[in-house]
Amino acid sequence: MSTGTHSSRQATHGLQRLRLLVIIERIPSSHPYRLTPAGHRLALVYCRIHRRTLSPVLAAAFDDKVPPKLGRILHSLDHEVSKLREGQTLAA
Repeated sequence: MSTGTHSSRQATHGLQRLRLLVIIERIPSSHPYRLTPAGHRLALVYCRIHRRTLSPVLAAAFDDKVPPKLGRILHSLDHEVSKLREGQTLAA
């Protein structure tokens, strides 16, 4: 299977995981899904993190200008996101 393509089984599994995390919900009596209020908040948080942190840091990383303290913060952020993906809670 080529990169970037998903089987219907993988898509179904992904939708099920998003439903279990209460990020999406099925529209009653139909097949489409929509974001839940929690899904909207998560999307906004992701966009803010990307705009304020990841975009500038990635740009700096390609220039080899990431300060050590910022590198540690990014490592911590990556660790917390990994925990979230594994079903654990984020640190306060």
